[in-house]
Amino acid sequence: MQLRGSATAVAVPLITPDGDVAFVQYQGANRQLSPAHCADPPDSDVLLLQGEVSSITAEYAARVIGGRGGIVVLNPAPAHDITGQLLAAATVVCPDEVEAAALLGRPTSRGCQASFWMACRPRTGRPCRTAPGSRLTPRHRPVPRRRRERALLRVSP
Repeated sequence: MQLRGSATAVAVPLITPDGDVAFVQYQGANRQLSPAHCADPPDSDVLLLQGEVSSITAEYAARVIGGRGGIVVLNPAPAHDITGQLLAAATVVCPDEVEAAALLGRPTSRGCQASFWMACRPRTGRPCRTAPGSRLTPRHRPVPRRRRERALLRVSP
């Protein structure tokens, strides 16, 4: 979908002093999208949603496509506006570790897949799994200071 006359969204990743990744984000057209724009979407089998669109709009679009028997894939990044109704409407939810922790309301740790599955099911009403070989970890490993400084030097104008 395209909103004419609206600027596109932009997200710029930054490395914080402690080695984590943060984003500076301009929402652009993502925040202007409303349920009215989704009232008659193209005939689609799959809907991909991200957290940049308002939860009201995302829930509406998910109900429309899901009501047609389509698959709704939710990437809940950023997770600040994700509702229980949106999680329940999604066929597949694919959070990264930061969003998984936010959705569960607690930090994740190594070897906690079983805990993740048990905590996830009551929130979604569906069984939950992690991809084979995936790990849920509490934080990104900090970038060694020397590598971080080199990376920052390359990014600087």
